[in-house]
Formats: sequence, C-alpha cells, structure tokens
Amino acid sequence: MMRRADDTGYSLRVLLVIFIGGLLTLVLMAGTWFSASRFGAYLENELHIQTQDAATALGAAVSALESEGQVRRLVDAVFDSGAYTRIELVRADGSLRHSREVETGPPPVPGWFQWWADLPSPRGEATVMDGWEPAGSVRVHADPVPALVRLWQSFLVGLAWSGALLVVSLWLAWRGAGRLLAPLRQMEIQAQALEANDFAARTDPPRARELSRVARALNRMAQSLGETFERQIGLINELEHRNRRDPVTGLRTREAFDQALAAELHSRESAAGGVVAVFRPRGFQLFNEGRGRARGNAVLTECGAALLDFESHHEGVVTARGQGADLLVCITGVEPVEADAWLQELVEQLSTRYSTFSVPEQGIFQAGVTRVEPGLGVGALLARADQGLATAAASSDPLLCWGHSLAAPINGAGGWLEAIDAALASEEVALAWQALHDMDGSVLMTQVLGRLKLAERWEVAAHFLPHLERSGRTPAFDRLVIERVLSGDGPGLDGSVAVSLGLASLVDDTFMHWLAMRLEAAGDQTRNLWLVVPERALRVQPTAVSLLAETASRAGAGLMVDHFGSGGVSFGYLGRYAIQAVRISREYIRDLHQRRAARFFLSSIAPVLRAQGIRVFVSGVEVEDEWAVVRELPVDGVMGFYFSRPEEPEEGDLPGGEPPGNGVSRRP
Repeated sequence: MMRRADDTGYSLRVLLVIFIGGLLTLVLMAGTWFSASRFGAYLENELHIQTQDAATALGAAVSALESEGQVRRLVDAVFDSGAYTRIELVRADGSLRHSREVETGPPPVPGWFQWWADLPSPRGEATVMDGWEPAGSVRVHADPVPALVRLWQSFLVGLAWSGALLVVSLWLAWRGAGRLLAPLRQMEIQAQALEANDFAARTDPPRARELSRVARALNRMAQSLGETFERQIGLINELEHRNRRDPVTGLRTREAFDQALAAELHSRESAAGGVVAVFRPRGFQLFNEGRGRARGNAVLTECGAALLDFESHHEGVVTARGQGADLLVCITGVEPVEADAWLQELVEQLSTRYSTFSVPEQGIFQAGVTRVEPGLGVGALLARADQGLATAAASSDPLLCWGHSLAAPINGAGGWLEAIDAALASEEVALAWQALHDMDGSVLMTQVLGRLKLAERWEVAAHFLPHLERSGRTPAFDRLVIERVLSGDGPGLDGSVAVSLGLASLVDDTFMHWLAMRLEAAGDQTRNLWLVVPERALRVQPTAVSLLAETASRAGAGLMVDHFGSGGVSFGYLGRYAIQAVRISREYIRDLHQRRAARFFLSSIAPVLRAQGIRVFVSGVEVEDEWAVVRELPVDGVMGFYFSRPEEPEEGDLPGGEPPGNGVSRRP
C-alpha cells in the first residue's frame, strides 16, 4: 500500500560495523600470517643450528673414541634422544661405518598448513678425526615434524586471540556506532513522520558539525511543510466555511442544507426514514427592532450553538439556518416517537436561551415537523413542516406540531432494538461488499457492508445502523463484522478491504482493546485492511480517533476518514493524525456538474491532500453527469451505483443458507 515506507536494505549502522569488521578481520589475519611466517623462519633457523651442532658434537665425540662398540652406542644414544630422521657415520673411503634412521608418518597438522609452512629437513655434517688425519664424517638429518607441530599450535593460539579481539572490537564498534549514529536514527524517524504527514516531529541537533547542519535543515523543512500545509488547508477550510456555513449561527446555509438533505433522500446508500423540522423564535422581528440587530444575532448564535451540540451528540443529524431566524433540523433513520421527544427537548432548550436575552419577557421557540416520505423533495418536506409550524404559531406557548404528512402511526424503536438484539445474539450477520474503482475502472479496494437478519428479513446497514449507534450496540456489530472479515468471509483479504467503524465503537474501551489484540493476532492480514471512521468522530471524539490511528499504525492497517467535508470540523486534523485516505462526502457529489462551488472545493482540496500522501476517494457517484466531472478531478478512486451495486453474499455464506434474493432488503 502506498502509505508504507520501504524498509528493505541494511541500516547504516550495520553497514558501518560490517566494514569495520571486514577491515579488522583483514588486519588481524594479516598479522597472524605475518607472525606465523616469522615464527616459522625462526624455527627453521633453529632447526638448522640444532642439527649442525648435533653433527659437530657427535663428530668430536666419535674422534675421541677408540672402540667401535662405544661409537655405535654413542650414535644410538644421540639418535634416540633427539628429533632426527637419520644419522650416518661414514669412513674416509665413503663406506658406511654405522647408521640409524626412522620412517616418520604424516605430521598431525592440516595438509594446507604443511604446504604453507614448508619447513625443510636440514642436514648437519662434521668430520671425524683420527689424530691429525680425517677418518670420515658424520651426517645428521633433522626431523621437522616437532617444529611443524609447534608452529601449528602457535598459529592456533594466535588465531584464537585474533578471534577474541575481533569479537570484542565488533561489540565496541556496534555500541560506538549506535551512539554516533543516534542522531541519524532520529532523523530517520522524523523522515518517516513527515511521510506520514506528521510535521510536529523534531530532531535535536547533535554535536557533530555535519549532522547538526542536516538536523537543523530537516527541522526547518518540517516546520515549513507544516506551516505550508496548515496555510493551504486553513485557506480552503475558510473558503468552504464561508461558502457553506452561516456566519452568525455557524450552522449550514440553506443551500448546503438542501444539498445535504437531497443527498440523503435520493441516495441509495442512505438510511431510510427520518424527520425534518423548522424552528422559529416567536416575535423575533419585534425583538430585533427593540433590542437591536447585535442582540438578535447573539440570540441566533446561542441557539446555533445548541443545535451544533445536538448534532454532535446524535447520529444522522443535519442542521442549518433557514430564511430569517428559522432554524432547520433533519434527523435521518429515526422513528417519529424518538424524534418527537428529542425535538420537544430542543424547543425547550432554544426557548430557554432566547429567554435569557428577552428578559423580562419570555422567549418562545415553536417548531413544525414532518416525517420524511419517499418521493418528496426538500421543498415539499419543508412546506409540510411549515404547516405544522403554522399550527404551533396559533398558540403562545413553546410547541412542537406535526405536519399533515404523518400518515402512519408513530411507532417506537423498541421493535427494532428487540430484533437487533436477537440478531446479534445469534450472530446472524452477513457481509456484502461494494467495489471502489481507480480512475481506469479497475477495482482498487472493496468496502464491506454489513447485513443483519431482522424479523426473517436481511436488512441493509442503512436501515439499522442509526438504531445501533443511538442505542450503543454498534461495538457488538462492528466486532462481528471485523471478525468475519479477518476470518476470510466476504471479499477476503487478498486485496484491499475497507471496514467502517461506528462512533460508539470508538468510545468503547472494551471494543478498542479487543480490536488492538485482534489486529495484532491477525499479523500480515492487516496489511490490506483499512479502518474507516466518519469525519464527525474527529469533532466529537478526537482522542478516540487518535487512539485508533495509533492502533492501526502498529498493526499496519490504513485509516480512512469517511464523509469528508461534512463533519463540521476544521481540516487541520489532517496534519495532526496519521490518516492515509479520505472519502469525499456524497453531498458534494450530487449534481456536481451543476454546482461550481463544489467543483472548486474538490479541485482545490484534492491536490493538497495528495501532495501530503493522503489518498482521495469519492463516493456517491450515481449518474453519468457526475462521473464526467469527477474523472477530471485529481482523485485516486471512486465508488457509487454508477459503477457497481453492492454484491450480496452467496447462498452458502448466509447464516441459515437463505438466498440473498429471498428477503434481502435493497433500496431502489
């Protein structure tokens, strides 16, 4: 995967020790050879002197003896007491008077060493006198084997000392190189951090002049890159904030709300159902005229903060400022009974904040709400919510009224949760997957999509995930999905596989501990695994995302941010966390060919991210016109129903063996 550094090759420390070891080995071997050569020459000379001395002494002794028996006994005694191969006593006429010799076997040394030492067998010769006349000569032949053995033993001792010295020297060289090259290791760590988009790492300049200059240059480069990246991201973030956020409340603009809501309503990947509500402060125009616009803006700012807090603590919430002082809220994937309680609580909170500015009068917020129904556009839904608001406006109390679109009875989430608990307990979880393609159309990775069997029907994740997240059951579901993926179910781990994690899983200590242990146990399998988190998690639980980034980095897995651009958080987090990829929110992609601002944002942010080694993917491409624009953008991959639909598991992969077409829920 692109995010991983190349760890092949030897470290500079190893290469340096190898060089020092090779040089020491050469020097020590040369010293041992030279020493052995000198000692061999010494032994050769000593052997020659000893042989000649023996011959001279024997010649003088024989000259003084008269009895032939005494001569023989003397020769035998000398022969037996010395290292000789042959002693000859020769008369003056050349005839042999007496001799002793012995056959020597092969010396107890290696043949190569005998060849290298090449010790000769010297011969000593002396004259035997009879008075003043020569009576013959004595010849002594030395045996070189004892000297050769002595030279071999000396060579082995020298070799052992050289080996011991080499080992000690290499150990000292290893330790010394480690201390000398410690600054280089710090620089390597800093370079790896820069590659991972971590610009905060610094190297303490060492004392060595050359390394100190390199360290300072690296630190300056890291600081410059960090500042450049922060400036680019900050500028794009500011432009995007001004384009999509209301400057008074901090909420989305009406246009951004329409885009987000349209993406949720018309996307095949979105959660089913939900509600749309319009909140309005009663008598706000008179309040503005009487207290001043600054006071009115302060009210809207406080109320906007309340809605942002509500959005951060609830899954699937989109908030915005509408016309005038209207505040808009959309909650996807929620049952009306839950929405009614939450929205009524919001009415009371907003009224309380309004009252703090309207003392001694009471501030009142009223709201109209409608249920999301298939086939209705954003305008129609807001119009029906306005009907409920008109009903509430007939009263002077803080009220929440439903529009006439509420045709079905209001049912709670209890039925969903009971079915979900039963499915999780029996592990009735199946894996579908959808391909993410590169710009040439080849499959780059697959996104795993969980399925739960609820009430004898296989449901897509968008239908039950909001209930899982709001009830805190996401960790159990995510654990089953990850276990299935690492066990080889679904698309397998032969290629890159992305698995989404819910916010509730990130803040669950038990789940995070299990995830760290499971990824460690999976070994090299995690090299093709991507963990995906929603951008909203970086606003709500940045510490949990940081912990997940560390866990993924240790395991070798990748970390991807989903719904990029819709989380309501500054893009500065890209320089603080080890994030390898982002997936652009589909609210930027819907009708992209008709939205100049969205095209400008994508064409601006994508090159900056890719320059920092962050891969950029796009999701939600569903029509040809959207793809025609996306393929001209500098992105790495794209997914959506325009390219491929989710692949459902085969019959044998489903618990119970039910075929996918027999009850698996799909959005049209």
